[in-house]
Amino acid sequence: MISTITRRMNTVLDDLQREFKSICTITDVEAKMYSVKAAGSKSDRASKLRKLFDLLDICGISYERGRDNQYYENLIKTAHFPDFSEIEERMIMALYSRYKEYPNPEEYMSRIVNRLCFNEDLWMQDSLRLRILKQFMKYGNYLSDAGYGGRKAITDYAKTKAKKKTLSGDDVLIFVDDGIFSCLEDATKAQKKPDGKYGLLKLSDDLATGKFRAEGSTKKGLYLFAMVFGMTYFSGKVDSGEILDYRTDIEINLFRDYYSNNLMRFISEAYRGRLCEYEMDPSGQGINYKNLY
Repeated sequence: MISTITRRMNTVLDDLQREFKSICTITDVEAKMYSVKAAGSKSDRASKLRKLFDLLDICGISYERGRDNQYYENLIKTAHFPDFSEIEERMIMALYSRYKEYPNPEEYMSRIVNRLCFNEDLWMQDSLRLRILKQFMKYGNYLSDAGYGGRKAITDYAKTKAKKKTLSGDDVLIFVDDGIFSCLEDATKAQKKPDGKYGLLKLSDDLATGKFRAEGSTKKGLYLFAMVFGMTYFSGKVDSGEILDYRTDIEINLFRDYYSNNLMRFISEAYRGRLCEYEMDPSGQGINYKNLY
């Protein structure tokens, strides 16, 4: 079954292809006219004319069929064809209008989380970043073993919400809500580092909104995300018994769709005026399989 995101991307690509096919210059038309003249009275003149007519149709130029070469040459000389600047503007506007329909990183991430979360965890209605956070908390031990800070801040917040001095692990998951992320607004740079007071909160927020941090920190977070969501990888070794699962594959879902190929993040609110904080050009590299063992 083709997903909604895939259908949207296919539609965007098809629309762009149709748009660009309809763009031609005087040079294109003159080249077709030259082919018609070169054909003379040979049998391929008809096919050369058809190609010329196709371009005239694209450009919206009316013409009569069955006329001599001089007629078509005069028609081309008097017709208006877009210059380079007009074509450039048209292409930019076409790209802009189509990119508005292009899925953003949050939509890709939401699809992954919706697909891989367990219904029995009862947090399907929470915000995307909160669902990611709770997954890290329950199935990744707050990422403490990976050097992330945040457990104390999270448990203290839950205790305050519950108005209790002690809470079980399950109770913390119940009482933590999206308000926990408000601390990031006034947090210092040090507090938002992985090992800082709010490290886990910052990672969850970054992954949910497609904020790809510089110096490779986002890539590390993707591996940790894959672990707690039970994602799979396929090294290509068919004889090893591995199976490529498109629903859970790390390379396809995280590194290709979400991370490497997404352009919408550059025009998102999160990136506006803060480009120096984020990775501008993902290398395009996929999984380093050494990191998965």
